[in-house]
Amino acid sequence: MVNKEFLNMLDAEAEHYEENYYNETPTSNPEPGVRRGNGAAPRLLTIRLSADQYEQVAEAAKTADLPVSTYARNGLMATIAQQHAPNVVAALEDALRQTLKPELLRA
Repeated sequence: MVNKEFLNMLDAEAEHYEENYYNETPTSNPEPGVRRGNGAAPRLLTIRLSADQYEQVAEAAKTADLPVSTYARNGLMATIAQQHAPNVVAALEDALRQTLKPELLRA
C-alpha cells in the first residue's frame, strides 16, 4: 500500500510545478528552442576538417566523454586563453616585485 501522506506530497509538488513552471512563469521552463536568459544568442562557427582530422577530434572527445562540438570549443578557447597567459604572468610578476621583498622572489 502507498502511504496517503506520500500521495498528498506528490499532489502538492505537482500543483506547485503547474503554478510556477507552466502557467504563470513560462520563461522559467521554456519550450525547446527558447532561450532562458537575456544574453545574446549563441553564434555558429563552421569549420572544415578532413575525415582523418574529424576522426581524431571525435575519438579525443569520446575519451573525454564530451560531445565533439564541446570538445572542439573547449580546445579553441584554451588556445585563446594560452595566448593571453604571458601577459597575465608578466602582470603578476610585476605586481609581486612591487609588493614583496626582493629576497622572497629569489628562486
